[in-house]
Amino acid sequence: MAFGALGWIFGTSGAIFKMPLFRGLDIPVKARRIQRKIIDSALSRDANQRQSLVECRLVEHEVTKRLWEPLNCGRRPDSGAGNDSISFTLCSYNVLSQSCLENTSRLYRRCEPLHLSWKYRWQNLFYELQSLDADIFCLQEVDGAFFGPYYLRLFEQAGFDGIFRQRTGDKLDGCATFWRRALFTLTDSRELTFFRPDARLTGHNVGVIVSLSPRDRHQCRLIVGNTHLIYNPKRGDLKLAQAAILLAHVQQVGYFFPLDHCRPLND
Repeated sequence: MAFGALGWIFGTSGAIFKMPLFRGLDIPVKARRIQRKIIDSALSRDANQRQSLVECRLVEHEVTKRLWEPLNCGRRPDSGAGNDSISFTLCSYNVLSQSCLENTSRLYRRCEPLHLSWKYRWQNLFYELQSLDADIFCLQEVDGAFFGPYYLRLFEQAGFDGIFRQRTGDKLDGCATFWRRALFTLTDSRELTFFRPDARLTGHNVGVIVSLSPRDRHQCRLIVGNTHLIYNPKRGDLKLAQAAILLAHVQQVGYFFPLDHCRPLND
C-alpha cells in the first residue's frame, strides 16, 4: 500500500491488502439434511407427492467455503510509489477466541468436535498466518492465555514485535497488533478501554493504537488502529460511541500522518 503525505486504510477482519491471493481447494464438503419424521409422515401420500418431498428433503448442500480471488499484483508493488512513499502489506484477522468458541458452542454444533479443539485450530492458524506473510498484523479475539506461548512466540520468531490488550471485565480475549521489526520501529502506542460506566458505555471492548516509523523513512509515521467493537446489533449507539473514542485517540496520536484502521465493525 503506497502512501504519500497522507493516506487511509480501512480493513475488516480476515482481509489482506496487496497480497497474491489464490483460490482455495475445491474440495466438496457435503452436509445432508434429512427430516425423517416429515418424510415418514408423507408415506401415505401419492407417489408423486412422496417423491417430490423426498427430493426436497434429501438435497445435498455444499458447505460454504472461502474462495480466494487471484489478484494481479506482487507482494510489494512499487507502481505509483514515489521517493517519499512507503509500501507495505497489512492483514486484519479475527482469529475467533477459543474461550468465546467454547462459551457459544451451540453456534458450531455442525462442526466436527476435533475441528473445534485448540490444538487443531492453532495448527491451521499457525500455517495460515505464516502464509499471509504481511508486514503488519491486526488480530482480534486473541485469548490472553494464548498470546505469549502461541501468538507472540510465533511472531517473534518471524521477526515481529507486538502489543496486546485484553478486554475488561470477565472477558478473556483482546486485540493484538504485530509489525515487522526490519521495516518499522515503534514510536508510540496506546491501549484503549471503552468501558465507561459513568457514561453508560458498558461494553468491555478495547483497542490498540501504534505509531510506527518506517526504518527507511524516518520522517514518516504510520498510525495503526486495531479494535473489536461491540457485537450487539441493538446497541448501535454504543458501537458509535466506541468508534468515536477510538478515532479521537487516533487523531491525537496520528496528527497529520497516514492512518490505518483495522476492526470488525460487527454490522
